Order: sequence, then structure tokens, then C-alpha cells
Amino acid sequence: GKSKPCADFVSWMSMAPVVSERARALIDYLVGSDVEFLRFHKLKGKSYFVMNVLRCEDYLDKERSDFTEFHERYIFKLDLPKSLPPIFKCSDHWDEIFVTAQFAEMMVANKLTGAALADPSEPTMPLILANAEINRYPGVV
Repeated sequence: GKSKPCADFVSWMSMAPVVSERARALIDYLVGSDVEFLRFHKLKGKSYFVMNVLRCEDYLDKERSDFTEFHERYIFKLDLPKSLPPIFKCSDHWDEIFVTAQFAEMMVANKLTGAALADPSEPTMPLILANAEINRYPGVV
């Protein structure tokens, strides 16, 4: 992969993704103080940052969700606010990052690369093991 350019989202840890300087600027503009960015290593001469999502909400319906290891399904409460933050974590499940359509549309509009947006209600591990497509948002590359 030496000849391939680095993506805007680089796999490291799902709870704290590594993002390019371009992605950092766009995300910062959209969400402001809901995230913090920590300097990471340079990759192929370009600056990258660890993205730490600070916004934490109590949006999960713990009764209908399934937190079984490798088969996690996240179901949200029915009485969510009309306006959700573009990116957030849920209390008691800080290892997962959730984004709304507003965040996904920003990714598509700016052609940010390297991320996949899964459906939180669908377990992703079986998809990974089957080498199936994880992304569920059209236009995300």
C-alpha cells in the first residue's frame, strides 16, 4: 500500500478514529466542542489526529438493544429529541460512535474517504466475517 494515498479516516480504534487534517477541519466546523482532536503520527508526510468524541447522550433503549459480544444491536429510544447532535456516544457504551444523517451528508459532500457507516441495529461482526459490505449510507466511500 505504499503507493496508495492515505484515506481521511484511518483504521485504528473504533472508539477513537484517526482522521486527516482535512477531515478534522470539516468535523470541527460541524460539531465544534462535541469532539476533541489529539495529534497523531504523520502518515506519508500528512498530519493526522485522533478524534475523541466528547458528546455522550442517553439515547439507547437498553431493553430492546442486544449487547451480546460480536452480535451487538443498538436500538434507540422512541422518544428521541427532534434535533440530534451530528456525532455522539451513548452512556454506558462509550466504545461506539454514532453519527446522524447530517454528519454522513457532510462526509459525502466533501468526499471524505476511509469510513463506513453501519446500521447500528444490525450486528456488524457477521458482515465482517462474511466479507460483506458494512456501509449502509449511500455515497460514503
